[in-house]
Amino acid sequence: MLSENGRQLIKDLAIPLVLFLLLAFGYLFVIPSGESPDEGGHVQCIEQVSRLNRLPIMKPEATGQSWARTYALSGIVCYHMPGYYLLTGYLQKAVHLITNEPLHYEFPPSNPNGPSPNMFLHAAKSGMFPMEEPAIMLLPRFLSIFLWGLMCLLTYGITRRVAPQKKLYALLAVTILAGWPQFLFMSRAINNDALSIPLSILVLWLLLDIGKPQRFIWATLFSCLAILTKLTTLYLLIMLIIVIPAEIWFSATKRKQYIAPTLFSLAIVLGTLLLLTQHPILSEHVQYTFGSTNRIAGRASEWSYWVDVANLTLSSGWVGFGMMNIFAPQWQTNLWWGFIGLSNVAGIFLFVKSSYQKSTFKLQALILLLWIGAIVGGYLRINLNRFQPQFRYLFALLPILTMFSGIGLGQIVTIFSKSRQRHKVYLISFLAVFLLFINSWIIWQIVIPAYNVY
Repeated sequence: MLSENGRQLIKDLAIPLVLFLLLAFGYLFVIPSGESPDEGGHVQCIEQVSRLNRLPIMKPEATGQSWARTYALSGIVCYHMPGYYLLTGYLQKAVHLITNEPLHYEFPPSNPNGPSPNMFLHAAKSGMFPMEEPAIMLLPRFLSIFLWGLMCLLTYGITRRVAPQKKLYALLAVTILAGWPQFLFMSRAINNDALSIPLSILVLWLLLDIGKPQRFIWATLFSCLAILTKLTTLYLLIMLIIVIPAEIWFSATKRKQYIAPTLFSLAIVLGTLLLLTQHPILSEHVQYTFGSTNRIAGRASEWSYWVDVANLTLSSGWVGFGMMNIFAPQWQTNLWWGFIGLSNVAGIFLFVKSSYQKSTFKLQALILLLWIGAIVGGYLRINLNRFQPQFRYLFALLPILTMFSGIGLGQIVTIFSKSRQRHKVYLISFLAVFLLFINSWIIWQIVIPAYNVY
């Protein structure tokens, strides 16, 4: 039986979680197979686990243009760490044993004109909401929805740890995230970000729980699992290397309590590094990853290049669907980022004003600053290497962006509200309905016409 607090938590989160599930499944129904970034390649990596019972390798090699079938359905993305592929691959094997469906999924014919806007040629759907993909494809999509839904819950938890004085802030934060179109689009995609980013956010949630040494063991374990899913999460180890000594320094009266957790954490890291360097396939993929990201893009020294990066990052942060070639009107992008920017300024101001005298403020502020710096720095490095202004590479910032938006918006409402409890319910309901409406408009006016399968 759930405790009273558990029942209240479910009640509080009902609106944002229902919003997330409605919209995630809405996008699931209307976006055809393979029309997500690198999805065809990720499916090939998963099938190497489920069909061939091996760690994915970069076979077959990619040939032709990036939208050619021999490229999109090759092993081009299988240099990534195998965590996500092992998880989904063995889930596919389980489905195969139950349903006897083939483990191989044959994508529709390729679009000879490239992704304009669709990567593949899709037949008309047989009904309004058909589930035409086989179970071996649907299960990874359901897993993605579950994992991104977990990120929504973690956003609530992160906001409660940073701003525990009002539950309203956390509820607003998770509602904003649950209705963010680009987040929802990726929530049903077959992509290794579905595991690596929620694991990263889980680490952030643990780190913000200041004063509990044992949490570093779990934070290190989940960090290493994230790294074994995607090497771009190596920043998590840098976070631990800085945060653990900093917390020990600020905890003068109980430093001895940190010795054992720190040693356990070190052992987990050393074990992971040994695996990455000594396993023949993993070490080869590590070398390939670092080797392929060393070059600098030709235009990276030009100011106009970074202006383009900034503009397309903001556009893709609102709506950048398909192979980053389906966008919403620019005025929507401007309004959304104006709202996020202004509410973040208000939220950061309130956080500093209300928390700077707390004993946990310095460490929490340090963790948040390190986190933002690591994510933004990694994103700049990606675009220094190649032109990839895709906001999905910044998804690990979403809990912080929505947290400060929730704090800022909640404070504004609190100032003008006389009946806080009543206005809290009205505000969350209004925000959820608005996000439901705008996403429904995006689905009917942008997504469905783009793919023309109805």
